[in-house]
Amino acid sequence: MMRLPVFLFLLSAAPAFAQVDLLAFEGRQHGKGILLGWTIGRGNTCADLEIQHAGADLQFSTIYVYPGICGHADFEQSYTWKHGQPLSDAVNYYRIITGSGVLGDTIAVHFTSYNSQGYALVQLPNGQTQLLLDNPNNKKFVLELFDLQGRRVHSLEGEGGSILLPRPVQQQAVYVFKVEYERGIAFSGRVLL
Repeated sequence: MMRLPVFLFLLSAAPAFAQVDLLAFEGRQHGKGILLGWTIGRGNTCADLEIQHAGADLQFSTIYVYPGICGHADFEQSYTWKHGQPLSDAVNYYRIITGSGVLGDTIAVHFTSYNSQGYALVQLPNGQTQLLLDNPNNKKFVLELFDLQGRRVHSLEGEGGSILLPRPVQQQAVYVFKVEYERGIAFSGRVLL
């Protein structure tokens, strides 16, 4: 019986990960969380996509793992996910990682805790007061400022999530402000200006 030679081939290679083309990665405060959105370029797919989060210490930890394969061979694919427990009144940092490493840039999103009426007053370093609004749909609004005798001293129109309150001409005093959205939803409060 004739013996045939036996050839043994051992192939050893590290797994190859293709770089994923991340076209966009952005975030914004949306109600009581931060809404994240990202787009993966056409012809790119990946598995094990993770969203990582960190505070000011930049010690990232995974807060979300996309279930399954992401991306598509034939078209761009967009995704959204809401982080329901961001750090309050602080900057939250986010990044995306896959088996090929970190995708794109790290983004920073400031999260503001609003009161029960949906606003927060912030004293800026330059002495001005900013009114932050829980207005995720960027509705137009009117801000009216009244003195304590009920006289209107300012009326401003705005859109989005913030507006600077005008400084009074006279000395510091307490004012009442009223905000009314284009659909009639309104709230009011007091501010020292």
